[in-house]
Amino acid sequence: MIIMDAIEKISEQEKDEQLFNAYSVMFYFAGSIVTIEPDEDGLPGFCSSGLLRNLPVNSRNPAFATASGFFKAPCTDAGSCCENVVVHYQKLFGDKVNSVAWPAESSWPSSLDSILHKVHGSVGEFYSKYSFHPDNDKNLPEDHLGIELLFLNKLITLYIKESNPLSKDVIKRDIIGFVNSHLLNWLPDWVIAVTEKSGTKCFKGVAHLILASVEDVRSLLVR
Repeated sequence: MIIMDAIEKISEQEKDEQLFNAYSVMFYFAGSIVTIEPDEDGLPGFCSSGLLRNLPVNSRNPAFATASGFFKAPCTDAGSCCENVVVHYQKLFGDKVNSVAWPAESSWPSSLDSILHKVHGSVGEFYSKYSFHPDNDKNLPEDHLGIELLFLNKLITLYIKESNPLSKDVIKRDIIGFVNSHLLNWLPDWVIAVTEKSGTKCFKGVAHLILASVEDVRSLLVR
């Protein structure tokens, strides 16, 4: 019985690591989509070709199902789809002043922000604790979604690799704290804005995918 329990535990741990790695890939990909100009990251081709229809994980999360539905919607005119992606990137994410869904935490304030930040710390405090200094040639603010997702990826990587149970638990608590206070406190409102104001299903799918993935990672850690 003890041997079987150990085997099952190892198997579950390996399964979780695979899931965390899959979500990390999606965070990196989705973060680049809301950060990099579409003609630079190849997004129009992904959207028009249907390559986003097969995501690396399955989830029962309603937001994940919504994202999958948007990605599976057919594109009848590839040229038009590509053009729409470029146009709506500028409308949604192009710059803080003119975009209607600027993906930065401070643009979507919550009444709980002050309490959450007092309990868990500011985004800058999280970054300093883990010596996080990302390449930022676009001079994005530290609370930009692309930067925050990069940091979340770093925490996930550290969590997977950490062998000391006490240190691993600290990282786990920090992931949950960071997700609660710097992602889930504003992402739902941002997703609604992208859904309402995007003229292309691709960005609607990306927004729901980010929200679902963040929620799923948190669920894996608090179960």
